[in-house]
Amino acid sequence: MQERCLQAKAVGEGRCPSCREPGRPVSPTTVGALARLEVEARDLAVRAYRFCETPTCPLVYFAPEGVRIERDHVRVAVHQKDDGRDVPLCYCFGYTRARLAREREAAVAFVSAEVKARRCACDVKNPSGRCCLGDLRRFLRHGGREGRAGMVEPAPRRSPTPPRR
Repeated sequence: MQERCLQAKAVGEGRCPSCREPGRPVSPTTVGALARLEVEARDLAVRAYRFCETPTCPLVYFAPEGVRIERDHVRVAVHQKDDGRDVPLCYCFGYTRARLAREREAAVAFVSAEVKARRCACDVKNPSGRCCLGDLRRFLRHGGREGRAGMVEPAPRRSPTPPRR
């Protein structure tokens, strides 16, 4: 009973009931577009969903009404939770980590032009409901290195060079 009260309080504060990390608001349109058919209609009728970015957490979406939508109940791989090379970072134009590592700045330029021309649908296709450009740029800024489920790995530390004499 006490655990359920703590979970309800966490969700009321915008925190994931599973990992307790803050979730970002996401549109019901995004959730409805990406939820698998197995998700109950009543769970898709919620107005205030949140997106959990924690890589190790099984939840993708949650809501104060007790709605919990896990990875297995979403139609696409969520790059924040799946570190596969063939998982999209750009859901509108199909840029996976592997493809972005090959095409680099040309990919960002292409996606930027498409976004500017309003030919993207990140609000519906990207599980986070946000524009993918930030994810593409972040990936490249860190040299195309990502660790567990999209978390950027720190750059390798270089040992200091000894002073010349």
